[in-house]
Amino acid sequence: MKNLNLLSLIAATFLAVTVFSCSSDSDDVTPSLSEEEQQELTRQELATTSDSIFQAVVEGDWKLVEFVPSEDMKKAAEAQDLYAVTTITKGEQALNFDMTLSFAKEGDSYDIGVQFTPEGDELIKKLGDYQEATTGMPGDWGLIPSAEFYMAEIRSIVGGPFGADNLTADDIQDSESGDINITVEQNDVTDLSYENMLLNYTKVITDNNDRIFFNEEGQLVVETTDNTYGTGTSHYVFKKAE
Repeated sequence: MKNLNLLSLIAATFLAVTVFSCSSDSDDVTPSLSEEEQQELTRQELATTSDSIFQAVVEGDWKLVEFVPSEDMKKAAEAQDLYAVTTITKGEQALNFDMTLSFAKEGDSYDIGVQFTPEGDELIKKLGDYQEATTGMPGDWGLIPSAEFYMAEIRSIVGGPFGADNLTADDIQDSESGDINITVEQNDVTDLSYENMLLNYTKVITDNNDRIFFNEEGQLVVETTDNTYGTGTSHYVFKKAE
């Protein structure tokens, strides 16, 4: 399926599905669907949409556009809560590395990879700026504990939202290599009931209870729930890499 058609399908099926049929050649009208039949049709349409979202995600390369903290996190940051301030700062700083996120298929799963655009001295300089912004330690002091530590942390900012909810920073970040370890699988929603389908069809990754969907601009939105400051949901916005 072409990307344009795919994204159009995804956007369209966020709306309630209303189905009717009529004959243009006669006055006879096809009997309307029963409520149960219409719900089943909607359920099937949303299952198809869920699959389309996942396939569009793993078949594309993505660049982070924006981190949008929840309203509760924003209020905490305004009150100088250290965790909230640091989380927002890290999300903003990650944009400076112009990273590309991609998925490599391995059987039924996909390994996430994140590549930096800056290299060499430019990368080291940006890592130093990141260190100063997030820890207060000037980059001129050197990278403490190491460049690889920050590379893994920054990569996890971009790749982490796609991972399973129970993964910790230690599970994800390899501070020796600077890489991350995240593998995702598609969440099979085909057998969900109508009610559960309405609630869960955008939860397209196994063991990840947050929504992943495309907005009206065709950007990829990945929600991330943090109950530290209530039930608000932050989200990351990605665009297709060119």
